[in-house]
Amino acid sequence: MFDAVRNHKRIVQFFLLLITVPFAIWGLEAYQRGDGIVKVARVGKVDITQAEFQESLRTQQETLRAQLPPGADAALLNSPAMRENTLNGLIRQQLLTQEIARQRLKVDIGLLREMIVQIPDFQENGVFSDQRYREKLAQNGMTPETFESRALKDIQFQFLAGSLSASAFTPKTVTERVATLLSEQREVQSFNLPWQNLKAEIKLAPADLKAYYDSHQARFSVPEQARVEYLVLENDPEQRRASHILLLTNNGEDKAKVKAEAEKLLEEVKKNPAQFAEIAKKNSQDPGSTANGGDLGFFPSGAMVKPFNDAVFAMKEGEISSIVETDFGYHIIHLTGIKSGRYGDKDFAQVEEEFSDSAYNNSDSLKTTAEAFKLTPQQSGWITKTSAMGNGMLDNPAFLAAVFDDDVVKENHNSKAVEIAPGVMVTARILEHKAASLRPFAEVKAAIETQLTEEKAMALAIQRGETLLTNAQTGKGSIAWSKAETVSRSMPHPAIGAIFKAKAQKLPAYVGVPLPEAGYALYKIVKVTPGAAPEEEKKALAGQLTAFAGRLQLAAYVDALRQRYPVALNADALKEEK
Repeated sequence: MFDAVRNHKRIVQFFLLLITVPFAIWGLEAYQRGDGIVKVARVGKVDITQAEFQESLRTQQETLRAQLPPGADAALLNSPAMRENTLNGLIRQQLLTQEIARQRLKVDIGLLREMIVQIPDFQENGVFSDQRYREKLAQNGMTPETFESRALKDIQFQFLAGSLSASAFTPKTVTERVATLLSEQREVQSFNLPWQNLKAEIKLAPADLKAYYDSHQARFSVPEQARVEYLVLENDPEQRRASHILLLTNNGEDKAKVKAEAEKLLEEVKKNPAQFAEIAKKNSQDPGSTANGGDLGFFPSGAMVKPFNDAVFAMKEGEISSIVETDFGYHIIHLTGIKSGRYGDKDFAQVEEEFSDSAYNNSDSLKTTAEAFKLTPQQSGWITKTSAMGNGMLDNPAFLAAVFDDDVVKENHNSKAVEIAPGVMVTARILEHKAASLRPFAEVKAAIETQLTEEKAMALAIQRGETLLTNAQTGKGSIAWSKAETVSRSMPHPAIGAIFKAKAQKLPAYVGVPLPEAGYALYKIVKVTPGAAPEEEKKALAGQLTAFAGRLQLAAYVDALRQRYPVALNADALKEEK
């Protein structure tokens, strides 16, 4: 069924994307659901929990935050539109997940592994390297099992999406028409009316400047600011090291027969536990670990698929498990090491609660909390209610709101402890504070005069330009047009859209365009050359149009799935946490 995928090199590029993006199409693992868990939506018979929503939102916020320029408004990352887009993404994922399950789309595990060994990033001197494979994944917080599990699901998605896109097509007449429009050329003359040349004509009275200041005070306000001392609590959980022997069940073999083989191997390793690595090298079908005797290295809870994870974290060091079944096949697990976390055997949720309590109960200083949790206080630069202004991880809306709470600002108490990322909490106290203020009129008077002069000069340029345009269209007046030049839609020209929107059935035709950085420009269209795109360009264009049609078709398909799997929203649960 997936032979088509085998021939698409893009799937390899897609795998590389999986390595560097923490949560791709299917990156969110299901949370355990039960009584008392808040749901933000229900898709078919499956709930999307508030925990899943917040996790996805935080992931997207971190990705976008890294792309924002310094000083950008961090509140945008928690806007209603951002939250809505996040939820819609989760709903789309769940709709497609359920449809894939209904259609019983399966992936040949052998094909997956064949693709993995062909990925250049996992190779040394052109040959797959198990060590490089593990190192590359570890750099991005993944193990081979988590990567391969996600990759399997993503191939299913790619196949479903690809089959829909493949059915899209663009009629030849549409391609011909679009190609003709895109390759059309127009010969134009121009006349520019720069606003800079009109500044000398602008006369401003002192009252004009003061009126502008009074009516635009928000532009001249300096927001409330603070510098803080803060503590960062990060999860450093217990990790376990395990080796395993895997017998695959996704290659069409009789599962009962595979399990029987696994049970024989289990008997063998229990008789000779010291030979586990050698037995794994000879019998395990996991290309990611077989060469290392099945060794998977250290990993925290949650890094492996659930049945495997549950087994490992229920075992004692040195123990060999019974047969463990996962989607990959049957595993025999040997627990070879336990590395205690920073906070011992405590569940991190308990550590977070103790951290929060300590910051609250010792609210006059961070010293006690820092000593109790072995943390080093750090200091920030200036931050505001809406932006950490380049202070990295502190650029979190919930944290900023906590810092500027009245109890923190006025009583000089510690802020409440806020989770700014999965497994990361922060509490802070203010070192310096500046109240919001308004810059004095005298300080901004010159800037106001410059801005008003430019705005009025631009308005005057537009007024005079529109008069010249009307005169040209009615055959009045005279304009010193430039030498004619030929333009096309592909040119990076600020007025190209207006030039090609102009009706040119009767020539000459005229169009005027305000250009904020320049002034007002007029264009005289004197010749139109119909498009005649080469066949190669038409073929390329047809591919682009078909790809676009495929994306539209996939979007329509996802919308149609809402009829098969009804979607219900819990609006209250989606509201921003205070």
